[in-house]
Amino acid sequence: EGKISLKNVSFSYSSTNEVMILKDINLDIKSGSRIGIMGKSGSGKSTLADLILGLLSPTSGNILVDGKSIINKKQDWYANVASVPQNIFITEQSIAENIAFGKKKNKIKLSEVKDAAKKAQIANFIESRKSKYHNLIGEKGLKISTGQRQRLAIARALYKKSKLIIFDEATNSLDADTERNILKTIFSLDKKNHTLILISHKLSNLTKCDKIYKVHKSKIFKVK
Repeated sequence: EGKISLKNVSFSYSSTNEVMILKDINLDIKSGSRIGIMGKSGSGKSTLADLILGLLSPTSGNILVDGKSIINKKQDWYANVASVPQNIFITEQSIAENIAFGKKKNKIKLSEVKDAAKKAQIANFIESRKSKYHNLIGEKGLKISTGQRQRLAIARALYKKSKLIIFDEATNSLDADTERNILKTIFSLDKKNHTLILISHKLSNLTKCDKIYKVHKSKIFKVK
């Protein structure tokens, strides 16, 4: 509800710390902000995202949320975050089960699934199907486009009520028109409920962000 703070965060995949992917990163992300992170392939953008999500632990330094370290409280933190990557994992279950991913079928709140789908701007497509939210996805079920997969992933993050959503090159494989529409959806999400981090190698995708940072040579620099 306040901010996420990276304090002198460094990370290396090597146990000897010979190659530092990120070094002495200091970054504050205020609640409700839209943060853009850019950089060349292999610069450490996704590593930075994984550190913020708690999927990786810093080699040194700390990551704080509202002043409290997440390093030893990762399970609590996982309940508040979501990632929308370039390649979305979709199961062969129903649309509702894919949006409420991880929930048992009898525990899914359909009204909340519909609300998430509406905010992700995929509700019209779903409701045009014969079985609607019960329509199966998969090899023998509903075939969906890459853009629709991205919207399902956004709906999944919204159903979870994720306070932080990281979009890691999420629109990279989309055509220009679909990419533009997905970005419009992303930036329409309520600032009161969601902090967003958009990772992209294209500056044009980040122009509506409150702040933009560039990862370069293990460091982070403010661009905007």
